[in-house]
Amino acid sequence: MPTTTPNGAAEALHARTITRTLVPESRRSRFLPQLFPGRIRGLPGFLWGEAQLYDVAKKLCPDYRGGFWSFYRLSNTGLYAAPEMECATVTVRWADNFFDGEMSPDAFGIVATLFALSAACCVSQSDLLAGRYDTLRDFAAEHDERNLIFRAID
Repeated sequence: MPTTTPNGAAEALHARTITRTLVPESRRSRFLPQLFPGRIRGLPGFLWGEAQLYDVAKKLCPDYRGGFWSFYRLSNTGLYAAPEMECATVTVRWADNFFDGEMSPDAFGIVATLFALSAACCVSQSDLLAGRYDTLRDFAAEHDERNLIFRAID
């Protein structure tokens, strides 16, 4: 039978926290094929997924002009990409759900990755891609900007 301590609830919550790790330069070339595996619409998934990710980023954020993206691995096996931007917040707009808000580039990256994964799931019916979406969504639920992220993807 498990024992409890006065901090048992806090310890249990901490144990469930999903953490992220920056993908090192030496492993960047393997990241997109893992995020978007297989084939999507006849193309290698990573090529289709990369184009989708950057295209949705341009549609979501009027200030996004391309550039370097950081790649992250999550402790729950999830993955996501976030643009390196010099500003603390960016404007994100999505007319389909009337979202208009300010968020960090990291939260914007999570939103863009979720949109790209969702689009990939719609055209490929892949359980692996659906799993990628779910693990990232679980991380988003713990993010400091979770309310903005979920309003943006609603």
